Amino acid sequence: MTLDEFKMGSANIQRAIDTELRAHGVKGPSVAYSALTGQRGQHDAQFTVTAEGKSVAQDFTREEIADSHTTVVSAARMKIRHLVGHFARRAG
Repeated sequence: MTLDEFKMGSANIQRAIDTELRAHGVKGPSVAYSALTGQRGQHDAQFTVTAEGKSVAQDFTREEIADSHTTVVSAARMKIRHLVGHFARRAG
């Protein structure tokens, strides 16, 4: 894994989260990214979504991020769906 792969993967994941939120009708979401220290174990980055009066965070491993440098990999997509699920509009 290179630093460039990590940066590109982070940007791709951040865009994918934002795109999924908007596709589910979430207005004006804020998606923030922060690198984590080794104290948190294997998780190397955290993406936090703030929308609709709440914030929800999801950790991603460095492998999930670096492997997403070209396209977001399935393991990261699963975490994105979980994160977006906290905000997605339900048909009712």
